[in-house]
Amino acid sequence: MDHALPPNSCFTFVRGRTPDEVIARLGGGRPVSIASGPEAFAAQQVVQQRIDEHGAAQPSRLGYVAVTQAGEWAMVVEPNGFGCTRPEWIRALDAELFAFFAGEHSDPQFVWARRGEILVSFDPGYPDEQRWGSDPGRLDAPLRELGFHDGDEEYLQRTLALLERLTGVRWDAGFLARAAFRCAAVAGPGVPFEPWHAEVRDTLAASVGDPEDWNGQRTMRWFDFGIFDRRVMALGEAGRRIHQYDGVLALRVACAPGELRERVVSWLGQHPAAGLRRAFPELDAVAVGPAPPLSERPDIRRKLEALQRETERYRREDLERTWGGRVPADRRLFEPEVQANALGLLPYGRDLIDRIAEAGPDGQRAMVAWAAQFCRGRADITHDPDPLLAAMGAVRIAVQLDTSAIAAFRAAFTQPGRTG
Repeated sequence: MDHALPPNSCFTFVRGRTPDEVIARLGGGRPVSIASGPEAFAAQQVVQQRIDEHGAAQPSRLGYVAVTQAGEWAMVVEPNGFGCTRPEWIRALDAELFAFFAGEHSDPQFVWARRGEILVSFDPGYPDEQRWGSDPGRLDAPLRELGFHDGDEEYLQRTLALLERLTGVRWDAGFLARAAFRCAAVAGPGVPFEPWHAEVRDTLAASVGDPEDWNGQRTMRWFDFGIFDRRVMALGEAGRRIHQYDGVLALRVACAPGELRERVVSWLGQHPAAGLRRAFPELDAVAVGPAPPLSERPDIRRKLEALQRETERYRREDLERTWGGRVPADRRLFEPEVQANALGLLPYGRDLIDRIAEAGPDGQRAMVAWAAQFCRGRADITHDPDPLLAAMGAVRIAVQLDTSAIAAFRAAFTQPGRTG
Protein backbone atom coordinates (compact mmCIF):
# COMPACT_ATOMS: atom_id res chain seq x y z
CA MET A 1 0.00 0.00 0.00
CA ASP A 2 1.37 3.44 -1.00
CA HIS A 3 1.17 5.77 2.02
CA ALA A 4 2.97 8.73 0.33
CA LEU A 5 4.87 9.51 3.50
CA PRO A 6 7.04 12.62 3.70
CA PRO A 7 10.59 11.63 4.71
CA ASN A 8 11.91 12.09 8.25
CA SER A 9 8.44 12.48 9.67
CA CYS A 10 6.42 11.39 12.67
CA PHE A 11 2.88 9.96 12.42
CA THR A 12 0.80 9.92 15.57
CA PHE A 13 -2.76 8.83 16.32
CA VAL A 14 -4.30 10.50 19.39
CA ARG A 15 -7.56 9.03 20.66
CA GLY A 16 -10.41 11.33 21.63
CA ARG A 17 -8.77 14.64 20.71
CA THR A 18 -9.80 17.02 17.94
CA PRO A 19 -7.16 18.56 15.66
CA ASP A 20 -7.47 21.97 17.31
CA GLU A 21 -7.23 20.43 20.79
CA VAL A 22 -4.00 18.68 19.78
CA ILE A 23 -2.55 21.92 18.43
CA ALA A 24 -3.48 23.88 21.56
CA ARG A 25 -1.96 21.27 23.88
CA LEU A 26 1.30 21.40 21.92
CA GLY A 27 1.67 25.14 22.33
CA GLY A 28 0.29 26.09 18.93
CA GLY A 29 -1.98 28.90 17.91
CA ARG A 30 -3.88 30.27 14.94
CA PRO A 31 -4.25 26.98 13.04
CA VAL A 32 -4.99 27.21 9.33
CA SER A 33 -6.93 24.82 7.14
CA ILE A 34 -5.17 23.17 4.19
CA ALA A 35 -7.18 21.02 1.83
CA SER A 36 -4.81 18.10 1.21
CA GLY A 37 -1.95 16.23 2.82
CA PRO A 38 0.79 17.02 0.28
CA GLU A 39 0.07 20.76 0.54
CA ALA A 40 -0.16 20.58 4.33
CA PHE A 41 3.18 18.77 4.60
CA ALA A 42 4.91 21.21 2.21
CA ALA A 43 3.78 24.17 4.34
CA GLN A 44 6.22 23.08 7.05
CA GLN A 45 8.99 24.99 5.28
CA VAL A 46 7.11 28.24 5.93
CA VAL A 47 7.59 28.07 9.71
CA GLN A 48 11.27 27.11 9.74
CA GLN A 49 12.51 30.69 9.90
CA ARG A 50 11.66 33.96 11.60
CA ILE A 51 12.77 37.51 10.74
CA ASP A 52 14.77 39.25 13.47
CA GLU A 53 14.76 42.94 14.34
CA HIS A 54 17.44 43.63 11.68
CA GLY A 55 15.47 41.95 8.90
CA ALA A 56 17.66 38.83 8.81
CA ALA A 57 16.34 35.26 8.73
CA GLN A 58 16.93 33.17 11.86
CA PRO A 59 15.82 29.63 12.81
CA SER A 60 12.35 29.81 14.34
CA ARG A 61 12.88 26.87 16.70
CA LEU A 62 9.19 26.08 16.24
CA GLY A 63 7.74 22.72 15.38
CA TYR A 64 4.99 22.11 12.86
CA VAL A 65 2.01 19.79 12.93
CA ALA A 66 -0.63 18.94 10.35
CA VAL A 67 -3.64 17.26 12.00
CA THR A 68 -6.70 15.61 10.48
CA GLN A 69 -9.60 13.70 11.96
CA ALA A 70 -9.64 9.95 11.35
CA GLY A 71 -12.64 8.47 13.13
CA GLU A 72 -12.11 8.72 16.87
CA TRP A 73 -8.45 9.56 16.32
CA ALA A 74 -6.64 12.77 15.53
CA MET A 75 -3.93 11.89 13.02
CA VAL A 76 -0.89 14.10 13.56
CA VAL A 77 1.83 14.43 10.91
CA GLU A 78 5.11 16.19 11.72
CA PRO A 79 7.21 16.64 8.56
CA ASN A 80 10.87 16.68 9.65
CA GLY A 81 9.81 16.35 13.27
CA PHE A 82 9.46 13.82 16.05
CA GLY A 83 7.90 15.82 18.90
CA CYS A 84 5.11 13.34 19.60
CA THR A 85 7.68 10.71 20.63
CA ARG A 86 9.04 13.01 23.37
CA PRO A 87 7.82 12.50 26.96
CA GLU A 88 6.80 16.14 27.50
CA TRP A 89 4.61 16.14 24.36
CA ILE A 90 3.10 12.80 25.34
CA ARG A 91 2.20 14.14 28.79
CA ALA A 92 0.71 17.31 27.27
CA LEU A 93 -1.55 15.33 24.93
CA ASP A 94 -2.79 13.31 27.93
CA ALA A 95 -4.53 10.62 25.86
CA GLU A 96 -3.93 7.22 24.40
CA LEU A 97 -1.63 7.60 21.42
CA PHE A 98 0.52 5.67 19.00
CA ALA A 99 3.48 7.53 17.47
CA PHE A 100 5.88 6.38 14.80
CA PHE A 101 8.92 8.39 13.73
CA ALA A 102 10.38 7.20 10.40
CA GLY A 103 13.82 8.75 9.86
CA GLU A 104 15.97 8.38 6.76
CA HIS A 105 19.26 8.97 8.56
CA SER A 106 18.32 8.41 12.21
CA ASP A 107 16.89 5.54 14.19
CA PRO A 108 13.12 5.05 13.87
CA GLN A 109 10.98 4.95 17.00
CA PHE A 110 7.55 3.59 17.91
CA VAL A 111 5.68 4.68 21.05
CA TRP A 112 2.46 3.52 22.70
CA ALA A 113 1.36 5.79 25.54
CA ARG A 114 -1.73 6.27 27.63
CA ARG A 115 -2.57 9.36 29.69
CA GLY A 116 1.01 10.58 29.58
CA GLU A 117 2.55 7.21 30.53
CA ILE A 118 4.74 5.39 28.00
CA LEU A 119 3.65 1.76 27.94
CA VAL A 120 6.14 0.56 25.38
CA SER A 121 8.68 2.21 23.06
CA PHE A 122 11.17 0.57 20.69
CA ASP A 123 13.15 0.81 17.46
CA PRO A 124 11.01 -0.99 14.81
CA GLY A 125 14.15 -2.04 12.95
CA TYR A 126 15.48 -3.80 16.09
CA PRO A 127 12.40 -4.58 18.18
CA ASP A 128 14.05 -7.37 20.20
CA GLU A 129 17.20 -5.44 21.07
CA GLN A 130 15.70 -3.09 23.63
CA ARG A 131 12.29 -1.80 24.67
CA TRP A 132 11.28 0.89 27.12
CA GLY A 133 8.15 1.69 29.08
CA SER A 134 6.05 0.42 31.95
CA ASP A 135 4.85 -2.65 29.99
CA PRO A 136 7.57 -3.48 27.42
CA GLY A 137 6.04 -6.85 26.49
CA ARG A 138 2.63 -5.36 25.69
CA LEU A 139 3.04 -5.76 21.93
CA ASP A 140 4.80 -9.13 21.81
CA ALA A 141 1.95 -10.94 20.05
CA PRO A 142 1.23 -8.45 17.21
CA LEU A 143 4.94 -7.91 16.61
CA ARG A 144 5.43 -11.64 16.22
CA GLU A 145 2.38 -12.03 13.98
CA LEU A 146 3.49 -9.19 11.69
CA GLY A 147 6.99 -10.67 11.37
CA PHE A 148 9.07 -8.00 13.16
CA HIS A 149 12.70 -9.01 13.80
CA ASP A 150 16.08 -7.38 14.38
CA GLY A 151 17.76 -6.08 11.24
CA ASP A 152 14.47 -6.08 9.33
CA GLU A 153 14.70 -3.96 6.18
CA GLU A 154 10.90 -4.06 5.79
CA TYR A 155 10.20 -2.51 9.19
CA LEU A 156 8.48 0.56 7.64
CA GLN A 157 5.63 -1.40 6.06
CA ARG A 158 5.35 -3.64 9.12
CA THR A 159 5.08 -0.62 11.44
CA LEU A 160 2.40 0.99 9.28
CA ALA A 161 0.49 -2.29 9.38
CA LEU A 162 0.90 -2.29 13.19
CA LEU A 163 -0.55 1.22 13.37
CA GLU A 164 -3.52 0.15 11.27
CA ARG A 165 -4.14 -2.89 13.48
CA LEU A 166 -3.96 -0.88 16.72
CA THR A 167 -6.07 2.09 15.58
CA GLY A 168 -8.42 0.49 13.07
CA VAL A 169 -7.65 3.38 10.68
CA ARG A 170 -6.89 2.46 7.07
CA TRP A 171 -5.03 5.23 5.31
CA ASP A 172 -2.98 5.58 2.16
CA ALA A 173 -1.92 8.21 -0.38
CA GLY A 174 -5.53 8.69 -1.48
CA PHE A 175 -6.67 9.27 2.09
CA LEU A 176 -3.97 11.91 2.61
CA ALA A 177 -4.80 13.63 -0.69
CA ARG A 178 -8.49 13.93 0.25
CA ALA A 179 -8.10 14.75 3.96
CA ALA A 180 -8.51 18.32 5.24
CA PHE A 181 -5.77 19.23 7.69
CA ARG A 182 -5.51 21.81 10.45
CA CYS A 183 -1.94 23.07 10.50
CA ALA A 184 0.04 25.20 12.94
CA ALA A 185 3.46 26.19 14.18
CA VAL A 186 3.88 24.82 17.69
CA ALA A 187 6.34 25.93 20.34
CA GLY A 188 5.95 22.79 22.44
CA PRO A 189 4.13 22.40 25.74
CA GLY A 190 5.24 24.81 28.45
CA VAL A 191 7.51 26.89 26.17
CA PRO A 192 7.16 30.62 26.99
CA PHE A 193 5.53 32.74 24.30
CA GLU A 194 7.85 34.91 22.22
CA PRO A 195 6.57 37.91 20.23
CA TRP A 196 7.87 36.45 16.98
CA HIS A 197 5.81 33.29 17.48
CA ALA A 198 2.78 35.27 16.34
CA GLU A 199 4.68 36.57 13.30
CA VAL A 200 5.62 33.05 12.21
CA ARG A 201 1.99 31.99 12.58
CA ASP A 202 0.91 35.00 10.51
CA THR A 203 3.41 33.92 7.87
CA LEU A 204 1.85 30.46 7.76
CA ALA A 205 -1.61 32.00 7.36
CA ALA A 206 -0.29 34.27 4.60
CA SER A 207 1.23 31.31 2.75
CA VAL A 208 -2.24 29.78 2.56
CA GLY A 209 -4.02 33.02 1.66
CA ASP A 210 -1.46 34.32 -0.85
CA PRO A 211 0.90 31.52 -1.95
CA GLU A 212 2.68 33.77 -4.46
CA ASP A 213 3.72 36.47 -2.00
CA TRP A 214 3.67 35.00 1.50
CA ASN A 215 7.29 36.03 2.15
CA GLY A 216 7.37 39.19 0.03
CA GLN A 217 8.88 37.61 -3.08
CA ARG A 218 6.56 39.50 -5.43
CA THR A 219 7.72 42.79 -3.94
CA MET A 220 11.37 41.73 -4.00
CA ARG A 221 11.28 41.26 -7.77
CA TRP A 222 10.76 45.01 -8.14
CA PHE A 223 13.97 45.70 -6.23
CA ASP A 224 15.94 44.43 -9.25
CA PHE A 225 14.70 47.55 -11.09
CA GLY A 226 15.53 49.89 -8.20
CA ILE A 227 11.82 50.32 -7.40
CA PHE A 228 10.98 50.37 -3.68
CA ASP A 229 7.61 52.11 -3.63
CA ARG A 230 4.45 50.00 -3.72
CA ARG A 231 2.58 52.75 -5.57
CA VAL A 232 4.96 52.50 -8.53
CA MET A 233 4.80 48.71 -8.35
CA ALA A 234 1.03 48.94 -8.69
CA LEU A 235 1.52 50.51 -12.15
CA GLY A 236 3.01 47.24 -13.38
CA GLU A 237 5.12 47.35 -16.52
CA ALA A 238 4.21 51.02 -17.06
CA GLY A 239 5.74 51.85 -13.68
CA ARG A 240 8.94 50.03 -14.55
CA ARG A 241 9.27 51.83 -17.88
CA ILE A 242 8.69 55.29 -16.41
CA HIS A 243 11.03 54.64 -13.48
CA GLN A 244 13.76 53.62 -15.89
CA TYR A 245 13.74 57.19 -17.21
CA ASP A 246 12.74 59.18 -14.14
CA GLY A 247 11.98 57.76 -10.71
CA VAL A 248 10.33 60.95 -9.47
CA LEU A 249 8.10 61.11 -12.55
CA ALA A 250 7.08 57.49 -11.93
CA LEU A 251 5.94 58.46 -8.44
CA ARG A 252 3.97 61.41 -9.80
CA VAL A 253 2.18 59.11 -12.23
CA ALA A 254 1.46 56.63 -9.45
CA CYS A 255 0.01 59.40 -7.25
CA ALA A 256 -1.90 61.16 -10.05
CA PRO A 257 -5.72 61.17 -10.08
CA GLY A 258 -7.16 58.01 -11.57
CA GLU A 259 -8.27 59.55 -14.87
CA LEU A 260 -4.87 61.14 -15.52
CA ARG A 261 -3.06 57.96 -14.52
CA GLU A 262 -5.14 55.92 -16.93
CA ARG A 263 -4.42 58.33 -19.80
CA VAL A 264 -0.68 58.15 -19.08
CA VAL A 265 -0.64 54.36 -19.04
CA SER A 266 -2.65 54.25 -22.27
CA TRP A 267 -0.30 56.76 -23.91
CA LEU A 268 2.72 54.66 -22.92
CA GLY A 269 1.32 51.81 -24.96
CA GLN A 270 2.18 53.78 -28.12
CA HIS A 271 5.05 56.08 -27.09
CA PRO A 272 8.44 55.93 -25.35
CA ALA A 273 8.60 57.03 -21.73
CA ALA A 274 11.16 59.71 -22.61
CA GLY A 275 8.40 61.91 -24.06
CA LEU A 276 6.06 61.56 -21.09
CA ARG A 277 6.90 64.83 -19.35
CA ARG A 278 6.34 66.86 -22.54
CA ALA A 279 3.08 65.05 -23.30
CA PHE A 280 1.68 65.50 -19.77
CA PRO A 281 3.12 68.70 -18.23
CA GLU A 282 0.36 68.57 -15.59
CA LEU A 283 2.24 65.71 -13.91
CA ASP A 284 4.70 68.26 -12.48
CA ALA A 285 1.90 69.56 -10.25
CA VAL A 286 1.04 66.15 -8.74
CA ALA A 287 1.84 65.95 -5.03
CA VAL A 288 3.69 62.85 -3.80
CA GLY A 289 2.95 61.81 -0.23
CA PRO A 290 5.03 59.57 2.06
CA ALA A 291 5.69 56.07 0.80
CA PRO A 292 3.44 53.36 2.26
CA PRO A 293 5.14 50.49 4.12
CA LEU A 294 6.52 47.76 1.91
CA SER A 295 4.33 45.22 3.71
CA GLU A 296 1.53 45.29 6.25
CA ARG A 297 3.19 42.44 8.17
CA PRO A 298 5.96 43.69 10.51
CA ASP A 299 8.36 40.79 9.94
CA ILE A 300 8.16 40.94 6.15
CA ARG A 301 8.45 44.73 6.30
CA ARG A 302 11.70 44.40 8.28
CA LYS A 303 12.97 41.83 5.79
CA LEU A 304 12.12 43.98 2.77
CA GLU A 305 13.54 47.14 4.33
CA ALA A 306 16.81 45.34 5.09
CA LEU A 307 16.95 44.06 1.51
CA GLN A 308 16.14 47.55 0.25
CA ARG A 309 19.06 49.00 2.22
CA GLU A 310 21.39 46.32 0.87
CA THR A 311 20.14 46.75 -2.70
CA GLU A 312 20.51 50.53 -2.52
CA ARG A 313 24.03 50.21 -1.09
CA TYR A 314 25.09 47.93 -3.95
CA ARG A 315 23.39 50.21 -6.43
CA ARG A 316 25.13 53.26 -4.95
CA GLU A 317 28.50 51.54 -5.15
CA ASP A 318 27.84 50.57 -8.76
CA LEU A 319 26.83 54.15 -9.62
CA GLU A 320 29.94 55.51 -7.99
CA ARG A 321 32.07 53.20 -10.10
CA THR A 322 30.14 54.14 -13.23
CA TRP A 323 30.34 57.89 -12.60
CA GLY A 324 33.93 58.09 -11.49
CA GLY A 325 33.29 58.26 -7.74
CA ARG A 326 30.64 61.01 -7.71
CA VAL A 327 27.00 60.19 -8.38
CA PRO A 328 25.04 62.99 -10.10
CA ALA A 329 22.33 64.72 -8.13
CA ASP A 330 20.33 65.46 -11.30
CA ARG A 331 18.03 62.46 -11.81
CA ARG A 332 17.74 63.23 -15.52
CA LEU A 333 21.35 62.13 -16.00
CA PHE A 334 20.16 58.57 -15.34
CA GLU A 335 17.78 58.57 -18.28
CA PRO A 336 19.27 56.03 -20.71
CA GLU A 337 19.90 58.38 -23.68
CA VAL A 338 21.18 61.22 -21.52
CA GLN A 339 23.36 58.86 -19.48
CA ALA A 340 24.88 57.29 -22.60
CA ASN A 341 26.01 60.70 -23.87
CA ALA A 342 27.13 61.88 -20.43
CA LEU A 343 29.25 58.79 -19.82
CA GLY A 344 30.80 59.33 -23.25
CA LEU A 345 32.08 62.66 -21.89
CA LEU A 346 33.34 61.23 -18.59
CA PRO A 347 36.84 60.30 -19.85
CA TYR A 348 37.36 63.91 -20.96
CA GLY A 349 36.47 65.50 -17.64
CA ARG A 350 33.63 65.26 -15.19
CA ASP A 351 33.30 69.03 -15.16
CA LEU A 352 32.03 68.93 -18.77
CA ILE A 353 29.01 66.92 -17.62
CA ASP A 354 28.40 69.20 -14.66
CA ARG A 355 28.55 72.37 -16.78
CA ILE A 356 25.99 70.99 -19.22
CA ALA A 357 23.65 69.61 -16.53
CA GLU A 358 23.67 72.85 -14.52
CA ALA A 359 23.36 75.20 -17.46
CA GLY A 360 19.59 75.15 -17.78
CA PRO A 361 17.65 75.00 -21.07
CA ASP A 362 18.91 78.32 -22.49
CA GLY A 363 22.53 77.54 -21.68
CA GLN A 364 22.17 74.05 -23.10
CA ARG A 365 20.81 75.42 -26.36
CA ALA A 366 23.79 77.77 -26.51
CA MET A 367 26.10 74.79 -26.04
CA VAL A 368 24.43 72.97 -28.94
CA ALA A 369 24.97 76.05 -31.14
CA TRP A 370 28.62 76.25 -30.02
CA ALA A 371 29.20 72.57 -30.85
CA ALA A 372 27.58 72.99 -34.27
CA GLN A 373 29.91 75.90 -35.01
CA PHE A 374 32.98 73.97 -33.74
CA CYS A 375 32.14 70.89 -35.85
CA ARG A 376 31.11 72.78 -39.00
CA GLY A 377 32.03 70.77 -42.07
CA ARG A 378 33.33 67.84 -40.02
CA ALA A 379 30.27 66.40 -38.24
CA ASP A 380 26.52 66.92 -38.18
CA ILE A 381 24.94 68.09 -34.93
CA THR A 382 21.30 67.07 -34.54
CA HIS A 383 18.99 69.45 -32.65
CA ASP A 384 16.98 67.24 -30.31
CA PRO A 385 14.00 69.10 -28.80
CA ASP A 386 15.21 68.11 -25.32
CA PRO A 387 17.91 70.74 -24.50
CA LEU A 388 19.78 68.53 -22.01
CA LEU A 389 19.92 65.53 -24.32
CA ALA A 390 20.84 67.73 -27.30
CA ALA A 391 23.69 69.45 -25.40
CA MET A 392 25.15 66.22 -24.02
CA GLY A 393 25.12 64.66 -27.49
CA ALA A 394 26.49 67.70 -29.26
CA VAL A 395 29.40 68.34 -26.88
CA ARG A 396 30.26 64.63 -26.86
CA ILE A 397 30.50 64.65 -30.67
CA ALA A 398 32.72 67.75 -30.55
CA VAL A 399 35.25 66.46 -28.00
CA GLN A 400 35.41 63.00 -29.59
CA LEU A 401 36.01 64.64 -32.98
CA ASP A 402 38.79 66.91 -31.70
CA THR A 403 40.09 66.99 -28.12
CA SER A 404 40.95 70.69 -28.52
CA ALA A 405 37.20 71.16 -28.06
CA ILE A 406 37.65 70.47 -24.35
CA ALA A 407 39.61 73.63 -23.64
CA ALA A 408 37.51 75.61 -26.08
CA PHE A 409 34.29 74.51 -24.37
CA ARG A 410 35.64 75.34 -20.92
CA ALA A 411 36.67 78.79 -22.14
CA ALA A 412 33.30 79.39 -23.81
CA PHE A 413 31.28 78.27 -20.79
CA THR A 414 33.27 79.30 -17.77
CA GLN A 415 30.19 79.21 -15.54
CA PRO A 416 27.07 77.10 -15.91
CA GLY A 417 24.56 78.78 -18.19
CA ARG A 418 26.75 81.75 -19.04
CA THR A 419 28.82 82.14 -22.19
CA GLY A 420 32.31 83.58 -22.04
